[in-house]
Amino acid sequence: WMWKWLLRRMDTNTTLDRESFRKRFPVLGLRTPNAKINIIQKKLRGDLLHGVGLKSVIDDPNDDSVKLILLQKDTKEEELSEKVIAAIKEDDLTIVPTEVEIAYSNLTYDQVIRRLLPPEVEVPSAFEAVGQIVHLNLRDVHLPYKHLIAQVIVDKVKGAKTVVNKTGNISTQFRTFPLEVLIGPTDLMTEVNESNCRFQFDFGEVYWNSRLSTEHGRLIKYFKSNHVICDMFAGVGPFAIPAAKNAKCTVYANDLNPRSYHYMVHNVKLNKVQDKVHCFNLDARAFVQDLVQKNIHFDHVIMNLPASAVEFLDVFKGLYTSENQLPTIHCYGFSYKDIANQDIVSQIEAVLGTKITPLDVYTVRDVSPKKFMMCVSFPLPKECIKTPSTNGPSESPQNGKEESDQQPEPKKHKAVET
Repeated sequence: WMWKWLLRRMDTNTTLDRESFRKRFPVLGLRTPNAKINIIQKKLRGDLLHGVGLKSVIDDPNDDSVKLILLQKDTKEEELSEKVIAAIKEDDLTIVPTEVEIAYSNLTYDQVIRRLLPPEVEVPSAFEAVGQIVHLNLRDVHLPYKHLIAQVIVDKVKGAKTVVNKTGNISTQFRTFPLEVLIGPTDLMTEVNESNCRFQFDFGEVYWNSRLSTEHGRLIKYFKSNHVICDMFAGVGPFAIPAAKNAKCTVYANDLNPRSYHYMVHNVKLNKVQDKVHCFNLDARAFVQDLVQKNIHFDHVIMNLPASAVEFLDVFKGLYTSENQLPTIHCYGFSYKDIANQDIVSQIEAVLGTKITPLDVYTVRDVSPKKFMMCVSFPLPKECIKTPSTNGPSESPQNGKEESDQQPEPKKHKAVET
């Protein structure tokens, strides 16, 4: 409306000129006694000035006993609404031409960026806040403006101090990706509060996705206080720690990344669930095999490694000898097909070599227009039980470290960093 001027393109440089956004606009005000301000505001609701950071009532510079109630943009004295005309007559109000100032502080992130970018370039809005760090995944078309975008984010996003841009895909076994710091401190240590828990970690060393916070809470609702959980790809503990703290479960949590293991142990202590969460730094298959070999029963298995978790289901083929040992699996994966529910189930059945009976097939989020993150919850089928003709799971090298050399009884485990 009155700031259509925002659509004008600014020169593309890396310095944000906040003063260039300052502009004054003429408006009409109604001089109103202080005692009648609330009454007139209610009468004229819908006719008053509104916008981010704008006030519809301002002081009258000439009289402390009255204020100016401001009418909508572009309101002309000869085109007043019937409501406004009636209020002027009934309450003996006076029309006063005045001005309002729009400054950088009045504008939203979206409004500022629309002025900075060419009209044909889409405003980047799909960013993620990780504590004081804002994580961008900019397209090539945004790169000439990346520093301007970062400056605006620090100004407009509450709590933002550092802005980073992902410069490559996840290409390591530890699920980390290369980052460029665009603005702010280069120290990427941060703290996130989620599910009544605190998580501290270096964002450059581990995998964390704040977009999964709702999913963490959704899955934990499956668990009861007497359940034992096996978390094969636990990261810094976003499933494991809330399951222990909020659902009162016993959790065996593993991650191959030594830095994730380090911060998981730290976060277990930070949230005071050492007696509930037992941390491991092993290959995921070796981790599961080790628990079963030590007769540690678990009711649920979390497999949150969507790029390859389905492949790890092979560890359960021939792993158990009786039906009452079989856990419920919660396996995450990606589907690139229109019928994503059927596709992800088919992927799982292909690895297990048998049909499954899903309890739930859930679309976690749309990663991109043709890529869906899915979660399938299902009881491990009895066809996976070891039989005389079934070869057990192959031994995998335990190329990580356990929390201790000797595995104590489940209720006595401690999450101790080694």
